[in-house]
Amino acid sequence: MICWPVANALAQDEDRYRNEQDFLPADFYRARRAALRELLPDGSCAVLFSAPVRNRSNDVDFPYHQNPDFYYLSGWTEPNSVLVIFKEAQQFNKGALQDILLVPPRDAPKERWTGRRGGKTAARRISGADWVLTTESWDSLQLPLPQQRKVLQLRQEEPRTAGNQDPLELDGLLRSYRTKLDKASISADDFLLKRALTSLRMVKQPEELNLLKRAIAISVDGHLQMMSALEPSMTEYQVEAVGEYVFHDAGAEAVGYPSICGGGENSTIL
Repeated sequence: MICWPVANALAQDEDRYRNEQDFLPADFYRARRAALRELLPDGSCAVLFSAPVRNRSNDVDFPYHQNPDFYYLSGWTEPNSVLVIFKEAQQFNKGALQDILLVPPRDAPKERWTGRRGGKTAARRISGADWVLTTESWDSLQLPLPQQRKVLQLRQEEPRTAGNQDPLELDGLLRSYRTKLDKASISADDFLLKRALTSLRMVKQPEELNLLKRAIAISVDGHLQMMSALEPSMTEYQVEAVGEYVFHDAGAEAVGYPSICGGGENSTIL
């Protein structure tokens, strides 16, 4: 009787995880992973980790910003996650798989304070990955690294939790990954993957262009509203507040960069 409300609450949250209106469909991310596979060397795999959480003060973190390359291939915005992409499909118990996404497990008590997690259900819907697991399976997951000629990775930012013994935090996931590499007697290349992703991301897909056009339209409206609101004695902070209100009111989740508002001798300060 104690467990039922928690499980029920988690189930009810699935449909409220995020507003899907402006997000790209899973087919987009499947296509991006397929495009990356075309650029990977034969007999290789790519292993990507989410960006680390950055602490602001005590128990307050900065708003989380996902590694853009990780997001480009998965659409996944949560920390403490892992994405594995194989050049050629690999055999697992579930059959032949081309990619695996591991995400944090649902945790109702934590989510009450830190916000909802998507869990496997949302991750599968968003990413379209062949196999979605929680990171609780990362340690025991038998990756076919010994059979790979190359393992490609990105240069990883060190997590703020360096030394943390929690296996589900980024530091623990990285530690387990390095153990897997050692056992397979293989080293990882941190150059080829970034070069391949850069070449892909330089050419925008139609879906990306549509999002850029929408963002530009919102930005233009925000700038026009800021100019209309200008009055003598207004502070730069007040002008910024007008613009960012318009951005958010139009549906933007965040600004692409901090607003630059300045007049007089401050007009050249970025």
